[in-house]
Amino acid sequence: KPVKDNQCLECHEVHSSNNANFLVNDDTPSLCFTCHDDYQKNIETATTVHTASIEGEDSCLKCHNPHASKTRRLLVDRNRDLCLSCHNKIVEKGERKLANIEKHLNDNSHSHPALKKSCTSCHSPHYSERERLFKENYPLGNYAKGLEENYTLCFNCHDTDIINVEKTETATLFREGDRNLHYEHLNKDKGRSCMNCHDVHAANNTKLIATTIRFGRWDMPLNFLEKENGGTCATGCHKERSYNNSSSSASNTSIEN
Repeated sequence: KPVKDNQCLECHEVHSSNNANFLVNDDTPSLCFTCHDDYQKNIETATTVHTASIEGEDSCLKCHNPHASKTRRLLVDRNRDLCLSCHNKIVEKGERKLANIEKHLNDNSHSHPALKKSCTSCHSPHYSERERLFKENYPLGNYAKGLEENYTLCFNCHDTDIINVEKTETATLFREGDRNLHYEHLNKDKGRSCMNCHDVHAANNTKLIATTIRFGRWDMPLNFLEKENGGTCATGCHKERSYNNSSSSASNTSIEN
């Protein structure tokens, strides 16, 4: 906007400067915060901050062009490609390691549709009041109370009947006849969260059922086999069980508390 409004002097000196490119301040975040002070205030109180957006001399410039761009929000590249320009390797943050997302996407045949264009459908690129830069609520553990408000991130796209309706023939294909098996897994005080079965980024089947999921220190195999009208899984949670979404008969798919 300053360029568009011929306000070059908001960022640049006219005759001389001690900083490269005649900048009035060579500290990129501080220079940007002279206008974007709301970001600075929110970052100071946020639960999680995307450190790439504030650390280093080129912090803001890693993602944004300060003058003009062919992409929205002055991004230097398309959203997904831009994120993967950094998340194309394992990133270490203290004791935590962030996965190589680009490799994970390339190694699996099916990716989460939300990822096809934009990572920011689920993650905030700057800061968040939630863990892992989530824009809405999503439980990180294997268990969570089965309340709709605990999964608002998912329900921006998915039908809330998945967790709220015990009988359905439309809300999900994960059912025995009209018995909603998502409901049986999630709708309880110690509900099984989405991450117990699904890989939220990519997997080698159409339902994003993971090959293994992290359970404590254990990479637990799911042994999921998709079938024409349902599927079979045999996990560390239970012995082999199958479901048939075209049948109205009950099977041994109920989940014990």
